[in-house]
Amino acid sequence: MPLSKSQKKFVKKNLRKFSLSELAGKLKVDENEIINHLSEVWSEEKVSKYLSENHRKKEDETKEKNAFCFKQFFKKNWWALLALSLLVIGVYFNSLNNEFLSDDIATIKESKRISSFSKAFVGNRNVFTFLRPLTLTLAYKIGGLNPAVFRMIGIITHLGSVLLIFTIISLLFSSFPLAFMSAGLFAVHPLLSEAVTWISGAIHSQYTFFLLFSFLSYLLSKKEKKPVKYYLFSIVFFLLALFTEEKAVSFPGILFFYELTQGNLRKNWKILIPFFLISLICISLIVFGGTLKNIQHIHKTVHYQDGGRYNPLTQIPTAMANYFYLIFWPQKLTLYHSELAFSVSSYIMMLITTLAYFGAIAYTYFNKKLRTYSFWLAFFFIGLMPMLTPIKISWIIAERYAYFGTLGIFVIVSVLIVKLGELLKDKFYSWLIFSLLITALSIRTVYRNMDWKNQDTLWIAAGKTSPSSPQNHNNLGDLYARRGEFEKAVEEFQAAIKLLPNYGDAYHNLANTYLQMGKLDLARQNYEQAIKANPNLWQSYQNLAVIYAENKDFDSAISFLDKALSISPENPGLYFAKGIVFLNMGKTSEAKEALLKAKSMDPENQRINEVLNKISSQN
Repeated sequence: MPLSKSQKKFVKKNLRKFSLSELAGKLKVDENEIINHLSEVWSEEKVSKYLSENHRKKEDETKEKNAFCFKQFFKKNWWALLALSLLVIGVYFNSLNNEFLSDDIATIKESKRISSFSKAFVGNRNVFTFLRPLTLTLAYKIGGLNPAVFRMIGIITHLGSVLLIFTIISLLFSSFPLAFMSAGLFAVHPLLSEAVTWISGAIHSQYTFFLLFSFLSYLLSKKEKKPVKYYLFSIVFFLLALFTEEKAVSFPGILFFYELTQGNLRKNWKILIPFFLISLICISLIVFGGTLKNIQHIHKTVHYQDGGRYNPLTQIPTAMANYFYLIFWPQKLTLYHSELAFSVSSYIMMLITTLAYFGAIAYTYFNKKLRTYSFWLAFFFIGLMPMLTPIKISWIIAERYAYFGTLGIFVIVSVLIVKLGELLKDKFYSWLIFSLLITALSIRTVYRNMDWKNQDTLWIAAGKTSPSSPQNHNNLGDLYARRGEFEKAVEEFQAAIKLLPNYGDAYHNLANTYLQMGKLDLARQNYEQAIKANPNLWQSYQNLAVIYAENKDFDSAISFLDKALSISPENPGLYFAKGIVFLNMGKTSEAKEALLKAKSMDPENQRINEVLNKISSQN
């Protein structure tokens, strides 16, 4: 029906004041009637321009209406955020007084670089992952060598990740139960404790925190009227994640799959380019900048892993199936997942599990009603991809590796719990199941934190679940040696060597035990085996020098100390030992020179000063 004269007059007067939909509403007519009228009085080009401007204005109004306000969000959900915070604190509170463990000892407790920001970057395996050593040095500046201060990094970033997850899921689903349950499961699941309680493992909670901030910023950039600010925030937080840990390189895959399943890839592919470009540069630096060689060198000399490649047909099913097992039944948690030998039937089950998982991703993707869930299923695998490289630069399974990706599985589990309540037409059942899950998982995490209390509790716990781990037999040997149970220590070191014949550290520790037992010939033989397996073990050269010095073969002792110094040239203890040997040889000037070198490196060392004073008084 054509517009009346008064309606046409109203349109002319208010055309720029109101949008097309608002005009139609005020006149109580169809939008097409207004468009038809404009087509009669305007040119086709002018009508097209008006409709384009009107569409843009409508989009801006929708964005403004749907704009996310942190203040309002906090005001509405403060109690939920508080509850999640208390959940994290309650579960991880008993880990605060735990000691430095495993890698913590070398990288923090005994590190000569931890006290200085400038030295923190020296020897870093990756040229651009500077944020982690910077964070550790900051913790040292705050609390010295107090493990609680360092452990707080993991707890705080874990808490931050939990709160970000609640915000992200709220933004995407507009469902409080789903957001709270997803964040709650992430907050307390024991599989994630290795990346929170263990200081060295907390690098995973740290880079995940930055990635979640990047993802939230990216989502906000699509909802806000002025998206550039949030888009830049997203890039900055992605860079911070990469500056923390190179494993963040898979994040652009998350964004790509999000646009593919929930966004508009055709429209938004250009804004993904900077993320992929940054990841490509990062990967190039890893491969061609020496980082890959450094990582391979560490795995060869520290972890005694042979180079080469994994077979993806066994690596991926083994990893995926075991991660699913640990998510849904987190009983056998351990630092060393060494029990990877399997029968044909076991492999078939792992392969079926993996194929079912990828099948679920495909099924939900091709079902438009379920496509959102395809993203969260894929989230898990994309998060794990950097650790599933066929190049042997990582373990097949490590609990900390799953930290970021498990979010996808927790979202799916939460969806199923919520759907169950809807199916039963009573939300009570959903909250009941969730409460039972949270209680059971929290208890398991609290007990798992107790395994991380000190070296002894950790190795004993690992021994129960990882009997074929050479690393853990070596650690148990160290435990018994410290207790003075030398025969048991010898058994454990020999078990480690039997499992890993080129295990230089185990040979060295076995030699140390024989040295404490007074069996010098056996000690010498095993130090020599340690050096043969790992020529970089300066400690073995040092202890061989001690043995030869005991036998009055001072020239050989000096020779071994020189070899040790060629590996560890900034070690004052080696120069001190060299000075003592020279004194026993009657070479005072050489002894003084070595001792002065030791003093320049460690001026507060009383033993060095006492020997130097004694030499001065004799002269």
